[in-house]
Amino acid sequence: MDSDGSVLDPALVPNVTVCNATAEYSWVNSEMNFDHVGIGYLCLFQVATFKGWMPIMYDATDSTQVESQPRNGGQGYFFCFLKAISLE
Repeated sequence: MDSDGSVLDPALVPNVTVCNATAEYSWVNSEMNFDHVGIGYLCLFQVATFKGWMPIMYDATDSTQVESQPRNGGQGYFFCFLKAISLE
């Protein structure tokens, strides 16, 4: 994010290293993510109960690699995984 809170283009800031090298940018993860086991289970619980699952699905499908900037629709198979969790 820049100082205005806007998400930057992945071509401009592709990963956390480039982001931290620039003083006016800061690296911010989503509130609900899979970086911690407990929060990951909470995310799966939210998906299974259909409470707040849409932002989790969007974040999961936009994910790329570790410490890399998300890209729109980068991982479509996460949608299938989360949909299968919700059907159980």
